[in-house]
Amino acid sequence: MISLDTNVMVRILVDDPQCPEQNSKARQIVSKYKTVYVTQIVQVETVWVLSRAYGFSRTDIGRVLESMLNNSAFRLENETIFAAALQLYSNSNIDFADALILQNSVQQNLKLLSFDRKLQKQQGVVSV
Repeated sequence: MISLDTNVMVRILVDDPQCPEQNSKARQIVSKYKTVYVTQIVQVETVWVLSRAYGFSRTDIGRVLESMLNNSAFRLENETIFAAALQLYSNSNIDFADALILQNSVQQNLKLLSFDRKLQKQQGVVSV
């Protein structure tokens, strides 16, 4: 198994007409190794790139994250936290990064202190 950087992960997920060689090469990597490891920071960066660089909607990002979760080619760091964060992201208006931060705190039985008003509405978050 190998680990992927965000730019490789995005090329697997997005058919970017400006990068056909990279798209192909990235997908060949998955075919060759069968399973690739996706760190939590790559998960967060992937959402950011899909949103900012490619203009994906929140709904489309949710679908991509769901496909990452359900695709056996991707071994996700902290998969249980990823799944809980995805559910929270899909059912609220908080960012995926915030959902991951909150779910990491929940797993450790910790309250999360935040200035973020959207995040403060979530159970387990304390307003600062």
